[in-house]
Amino acid sequence: MSSLGGTWGNWSTALVIAGSAPFYADNVALISDDQGNDGLNSEAVAVNWNASPIAPAQVYISYSTIASKMEAPDSVAVAIIVTSVSENPRSSAS
Repeated sequence: MSSLGGTWGNWSTALVIAGSAPFYADNVALISDDQGNDGLNSEAVAVNWNASPIAPAQVYISYSTIASKMEAPDSVAVAIIVTSVSENPRSSAS
């Protein structure tokens, strides 16, 4: 799976996983590439990042290639980004 190109400020993500258990990705190439376009925000794989529902996710990735390729100077690349799910203690009623 790949996410290619885009314009300034866009997000480029090959695989987004949110609130899924279990999720398997085996023998795949997950690639994000700005193709020289400036100003992209990129992550090849995102777990509970910019997606709903934000819930526990159990993810297994094996025998795979994960790459985030940015050529333009103002693009930002991350191969994998994972956000934890935790309870906000302030949200509980006393």
